[in-house]
Amino acid sequence: QDGKYPELSHIEGHYYDFRELLERNGVAFRAGDFAVCGERDSKILAKLDEVNLDLLAQIIEASKEDRTSRMIQIELVEVKGDDFRKGKLTKKMGLMVWPGQVGTVTLGEELELELEAQIDSAGDLVEMRATLSEIQEEETQKHLFKTGLSVESGKPIAVYETTTEGVKSSWVLTARVLDFEKEVDRFLKAREEKK
Repeated sequence: QDGKYPELSHIEGHYYDFRELLERNGVAFRAGDFAVCGERDSKILAKLDEVNLDLLAQIIEASKEDRTSRMIQIELVEVKGDDFRKGKLTKKMGLMVWPGQVGTVTLGEELELELEAQIDSAGDLVEMRATLSEIQEEETQKHLFKTGLSVESGKPIAVYETTTEGVKSSWVLTARVLDFEKEVDRFLKAREEKK
């Protein structure tokens, strides 16, 4: 061990840090948190808060249940400007779900977007059901819209647009179909090549 994580000082052998990969898939790390994978036994050791440890466990469980371990990475960004492809990025958030799972993200302080996603048989199209709700003071919700949409994997689409004081703002959704096991393999291979 290189001494980066004192909690692992008693562990023999080399571990790969795959924080970057997990962050790209929705897991958040606080200062001192880690997630590593053993070089010899592929054992995962992690120090995360309860919510992110649960997300990591869900990712691992999903890969056991589905041999292809296909998951859906959903990224939402807020872009200011007339064209969301060229505007200024002001906010970015993401989540990772497996087919059939419902995920929720908060857009600003007043809006909540609930998404349920499925992958088509070819693996290049994501079918989604979306509900956008306004969060009210008494913690009730007013549904602004419910819709179904088909999203091509990796292709961004604007899902909500507003104009304030003449400035257009768009929430842009990009869904990507990922094979988690292949992502881990690709990440570990890239780490080996850097040595």
